[in-house]
Formats: sequence, structure tokens, C-alpha cells
Amino acid sequence: MKAPVLFDVTDHIATLTLNRPQVRNAMDIDSYRQLSDSIRRASADPSVSCLIITGTDPAFCAGDDIKILSGEDQPKDSQGQPMKLELPGGALRRCSKPIIAAINGPALGYGLEMAVLSDFRLASERATFSALYIRRSLVAPADSWERLPGIVGPEAAAELLLTGDTIDAERALALRLVSRLVPHDELMPAARELGARLARNPPLALEACKQAMALARTGDRKELRKHINASVASLSGTDDYRESIQAFRERRDPIFRGC
Repeated sequence: MKAPVLFDVTDHIATLTLNRPQVRNAMDIDSYRQLSDSIRRASADPSVSCLIITGTDPAFCAGDDIKILSGEDQPKDSQGQPMKLELPGGALRRCSKPIIAAINGPALGYGLEMAVLSDFRLASERATFSALYIRRSLVAPADSWERLPGIVGPEAAAELLLTGDTIDAERALALRLVSRLVPHDELMPAARELGARLARNPPLALEACKQAMALARTGDRKELRKHINASVASLSGTDDYRESIQAFRERRDPIFRGC
């Protein structure tokens, strides 16, 4: 049986690939749980600088498996009780590393949610996007309501969330839902190139910047300033800080060790 989520770490980049192509990477209870575990695993790994989330072609993620929506998919735990659905939103929000969504095809329902929760969104020309919850007589998860207006603006967010319409990659780029649109075959190389640029930076500073981004979204300037001041004080005493100064003086690339 194929794993529903593939996990690989190469050159300090963790790549998490949704791997149920027969159902366009629609998510069932097991794949949601494995994705959450993989995000936490990458976040806790000191050798990982950033994450890429993508899907096995032909889709990024088509949202919930119909068996979840119909109530058919109800695995039991060791006590015979129905297992709770563990969505990866919390793991994505708490992830200490930058997250790149490499959107290789349809990102529908929770697929769009995962893209919105990522820090970077790159798309191939095959990508499409839909917050289709309203068409299932449901309401999109809270993260869409909180984050989409800040990404595409309140009116465009309302159009996506209240119509459930599907937009193509060109429209997504025009709305700034994605930052870059590339030919399909160039999507993963582009995502890995961005990941490599992130991984060249000192790990502790990268994590501090990721946390600053999360605090900035809350609008709490006091907590943001407190975090920045504490981070600068802490980072300026690290070996990586001293290495950055020494490398500048010696006109060479720095070698950061995360300490």
C-alpha cells in the first residue's frame, strides 16, 4: 500500500508530497494525520530549514475525500471508538520553518486552505483554486476567513468564499493569491531553488523571522516588538552572528551551523 504522504529531506529542505493521485490527492483521515505528523517532524528537525508541500500529479489537493463528507470513512481506535479527524491547520500554523506550497494542479477546499496557510505559493499553469465549501452547504475553515482577505483583499476573498467559484492560475496570479506562475515542469525546480535560498540563511534567525511573521498577522505590535527585541539580543550572541561578520570581512560565503 502506497504511503498517502511522502516525506523526504534533501539539502535541508523537507518535501512533503500528497500521494493519493487516484483521487486527486483528496484527503482521508489517515492522510490528514500523516500530513500533520510530517509537518511536526520537519518543524522539530534541526537539519531542516524549510518545507515544500506539493502533490503527486495531476493535483495538489482536491480537498476532503468524499468518504469523509458522506460519513463512510470512520476508522476506529484501539478501543473501538471513531478516530478524530486531525486537520493539519494547527501544525501548519505552529510550524517553526518557512513553508512553500508548490501547487501543481487543483487546490480545492482544504487544498486551498493548506496553500493559504503556507508562507509562499508557487503555481504551475495547471493549478486551479476553489473554496468550494459553500457548494457543499458548509462554511470554510477559520484560516480562510482570517488569511484570504490579507492575501487577495476583502472583496476578492468574499468572491472566492461566497461563490465557491473555481479560478485558474492566471487569475490567481492577478489576485496575488500566488506569487509566481511557472511552466508545470519548472514548478518543483523553482520551489527547490527558493528553498535553497532560504536554507542558506542562519537557521536560528530564519526561525525568529518566521515567528515574527506569525506575530505580525495577529496585529499585536507590542508582542511583535517584544519578540524582535528578544531575538536580536539572543541572535547577536550566537556563533552564526559572529560567522556572518567574519565571512563579510574575509569576503567569503558564511558557513552557518545553527548555534
